[in-house]
Amino acid sequence: MAIVWTDRAHLVRQYARQEANRLQAGAIAPCHVLLGLLRVPGSTAASMLTWLNVDVAVLAEAVEAYAKTRRSSPEEEPMRDVFATAADCQPGQNYVGTEHILYALTTVGEAGLGEILAEHDVTAETCVRAFAEMSQARSGPELLCENCGSPASVHISDGNTGLSRHYCRWCSPL
Repeated sequence: MAIVWTDRAHLVRQYARQEANRLQAGAIAPCHVLLGLLRVPGSTAASMLTWLNVDVAVLAEAVEAYAKTRRSSPEEEPMRDVFATAADCQPGQNYVGTEHILYALTTVGEAGLGEILAEHDVTAETCVRAFAEMSQARSGPELLCENCGSPASVHISDGNTGLSRHYCRWCSPL
């Protein structure tokens, strides 16, 4: 099954490159990915951080301070590790969103970044809990795509039978 990256997840990748260039890093590291993620407004990850009562400005400041002291080599490819983990962390789904990237950042082994995230109560466990609680807080049951199981955004009703079909934007026949 092909993995589709949401528009906001693509922005995270773009912003991570910009952050690494701005901080004159030799490679794009997980800290640059997190700084890029924090720049994407209205994302699921941003909502999760808000749900967890994280002061995003304070977190960004701490991550940037860490990123300025972190040394990397051009051969290093930790960004690839983050995105591979994000793509693998949701079996049965065919998309990667900002929530998957945030979760991956809590599990990819960069000790300094992990400590900063933990200080702000952002761990793999709290990410899973926040996402589950946010999902439960939505009104009504979550509708999933009939083809791939990701959240449905297209609803097609059959006027004759009254049955509704649900699809994500990638699987929709429309």
